[in-house]
Amino acid sequence: MSGRLSRDKPRKGGNLQQSNAGDGSSTRATPDRAARAAGLLLILTALTTLVAVFGRMAADADRETLQETLAAIADSRFPYALSGAGRLASGVTLAVAAWYLSRTWIIRERLAKPIVPVLFGISGLLTVVSGLLAIVLAITLPGGGEAAESLHESMADVRRLTGVAGFSAAGLALMIASAYQYRIGGRLRMIAPLSAILGGAMQLIWIPNLILLHQLTGMSFFVWLIVIGAMLLAGRRTSI
Repeated sequence: MSGRLSRDKPRKGGNLQQSNAGDGSSTRATPDRAARAAGLLLILTALTTLVAVFGRMAADADRETLQETLAAIADSRFPYALSGAGRLASGVTLAVAAWYLSRTWIIRERLAKPIVPVLFGISGLLTVVSGLLAIVLAITLPGGGEAAESLHESMADVRRLTGVAGFSAAGLALMIASAYQYRIGGRLRMIAPLSAILGGAMQLIWIPNLILLHQLTGMSFFVWLIVIGAMLLAGRRTSI
């Protein structure tokens, strides 16, 4: 009789472990590979954005008139092309990060809607276009003081428009994400108000004269990408 009882006890313990494995509280600590991939790509987005910023600063192409800007690009082709390459790379990494974000547990368990990854994806694609046009401008602009053609002027306008729209779309994603961050709780609840404020400030990118504010929001978005990327890179549901 005692032998039967001793054989039954491990069997009961095994059933208990199985039931715990099916419990939501234990599965919330399981690794999320999609979150890890998204986190790594968000960090890469931040780092490649730095390359774009440094290249643009070295080119010194932000001038008062379009013709002056194009002339500055023609005189600093390599740094401006480097800026475009960094922008292109950041757009690719952000778009791929959006794809992985749409497959994280937050979306799968319907704690957030996929509109945030969609907006990040749109932002990434617009940034890719902006980066490509920057590279093309750096390569094809005439040198030697020759006037830029109307095609180059149109390309410069579209490059700026896609860049601004991409930044604005990312800001809108932050504003929407802040509501879900607050709902999920934990460390994300503390970040939620900052996400909302930063996302709103990023919408002011459409006003070109607010240069200092744009620089501040750009640096803040860089920090946001690093922080959220690191949290996602932890890859566990309980980490955020």
